[in-house]
Amino acid sequence: MGISIEKSLFQQENEAIFQWSRVSELILRKCIRGHHCDTEMMAILASVL
Repeated sequence: MGISIEKSLFQQENEAIFQWSRVSELILRKCIRGHHCDTEMMAILASVL
């Protein structure tokens, strides 16, 4: 039982990381295209990448 709980937690963590990478990729693309890109967004990106 303990193993399945750990496995699902690990899976959730991986999914969260995947979603974060998608979000940071979208932010980066917007910044590269010259859209409004504030320092707060860049700080979020820096902490993720």
